[in-house]
Amino acid sequence: QGNQFITVRSAARDAELPPPGVRLDPQKYAAALPKLASPNNDPTLVAFNGAHHFRFVGVEFQGTREGYGNIIKIGSGEESRIEDLPHHIEFDRVFIHAVSPQGQRRGIAANGRFLKILNSHISNIKQKGDEAQAIAIWATDGHIEIVNNYLEASAINILFGGAGSKLGFIPSNCLVKNNWMNKPIEWREQGWAVKNLFEIKNGRRIRVENNLMTNNWGHAQDGTAVVFKSTTDSGEGAVAEDIEFINNVVRGSGNAVGINGSEEKGGRRLT
Repeated sequence: QGNQFITVRSAARDAELPPPGVRLDPQKYAAALPKLASPNNDPTLVAFNGAHHFRFVGVEFQGTREGYGNIIKIGSGEESRIEDLPHHIEFDRVFIHAVSPQGQRRGIAANGRFLKILNSHISNIKQKGDEAQAIAIWATDGHIEIVNNYLEASAINILFGGAGSKLGFIPSNCLVKNNWMNKPIEWREQGWAVKNLFEIKNGRRIRVENNLMTNNWGHAQDGTAVVFKSTTDSGEGAVAEDIEFINNVVRGSGNAVGINGSEEKGGRRLT
């Protein structure tokens, strides 16, 4: 009950972890991180039934045994009441990565309310013949902050939309700031399915600011780095509106920006 956070963190001394506000470098800090791993293809961490007020600091989340599904799954998209959505869950200075040679389908399915992903490192999220995302958000009305992370994924590094929810949510009031979204250039010869670096298929009032986005090429799509569109696969009423894309650097991509608001409720007010 109540609104006090339960903190799940490394037992290491504060001096053995990066200071608050500093992005975690796993090469430097991995030895200090407790390791959680899935013994099968279920997620390593699941939040459901309105779970709330958990903060994870200095923890390593390893992927599923064969790379299926999500490493971290928050919400399901099947909630029939807003009260059933997990909320106020934070990840700060954590390490999330695949361990299977097949890679991993998704790092975080962030379908809760008032979520924060901060100062963390998500890597090796990749699939052949399937779409992999570091962070995907589709079944929530939002208030999500993704700030100062390294995010590595083959298909889409950050995705808003792409599926619907029973409650017909539009991800809203979200901040994506100071992240590095990257595809390692050596992946180009390894056959992982590549689409783009950042995509909004359904979203409202999303600010994308001061991010670095590097390396994208034609493979599963034509290699466009940044895509804004409204799509039928995001559910009835999907829209892309009130989007701010400001002070970002996009480098090393086959194409730059694609904009298409021709499906569902369309797109408007893109800065």
